[in-house]
Amino acid sequence: MKYRRRHKTNWPLVIGGTVAILCTMAGLGYAAFQAYGKPVPDRYGCFDGVSGKQTHVLIDASEPRFDADQQRALLRYFKQEYDRLGFGDRISVYTTEGDQQASVLSPRFHICGPAQEPDQLTAIGADAGSPGYVRKQRERLYEKRFLPELQAVLADDPADMRRQNTQSPILEMVADLSRMPSVRPGDKVTLISDLIQNSPESAQFCRVQNDMPPFVLFAQRRIYQGRLKPRSLEGVSVDMLMLLRRTYGPFCRDEDEIRRFWIDYFHANGVKEPRVIRIRYGLRG
Repeated sequence: MKYRRRHKTNWPLVIGGTVAILCTMAGLGYAAFQAYGKPVPDRYGCFDGVSGKQTHVLIDASEPRFDADQQRALLRYFKQEYDRLGFGDRISVYTTEGDQQASVLSPRFHICGPAQEPDQLTAIGADAGSPGYVRKQRERLYEKRFLPELQAVLADDPADMRRQNTQSPILEMVADLSRMPSVRPGDKVTLISDLIQNSPESAQFCRVQNDMPPFVLFAQRRIYQGRLKPRSLEGVSVDMLMLLRRTYGPFCRDEDEIRRFWIDYFHANGVKEPRVIRIRYGLRG
């Protein structure tokens, strides 16, 4: 009869390995316990309960599209705006793209200002890290989230679902935005457009004669008083990034006429110093 040889168990090794596994599990459990309940941002950098200044961006995405020079200028502008974001500040972007046309205005995307210092995260009970780590996270959010969204909106050849050939309901968008409870004094509105209103239901600037008289006359029209007049924008700052065109249609003299209309429009609705930034076209503009 053959007998199996019994192997001698190395009990110290087994016990040591078991202790190591238990210690590892305990460490992971402690880390999970420590992290449980701590606030974490969403994929766009926003923490629940942390809010600051808000910027509302309205982008007119109708044809003609942004040329390469205008794309670069707009991306520089947005990078500067992003770099100025304080912790919890928010940029919400609304567009006239084809798949965004709806009766209720809603943002295409948003981004929140990440922490600038570890102490800001510690103050809300979130995991912090070194100043270098916080800085890298801020850069990463711009490169991985904000920039790709902007590039998709500003693309000279957008996806079919985004394409918007004609409609530029700028007056409607500003009016709808003004009525949103999230828009408050201290906020900023940025309007990116050639400022040529084009909505058959309301007005078609530069295309239909007398559709863009001086604002003082336009403001007396029934459609303005009934549908297009925004809620007061007092306390809100406004940047108009005016996309320049080579021509403006048969019934507009030049960009100055259009610019004057919009400055008067915002003045009449409570904005003290609306700012116009001219965005020049390139060789293909």
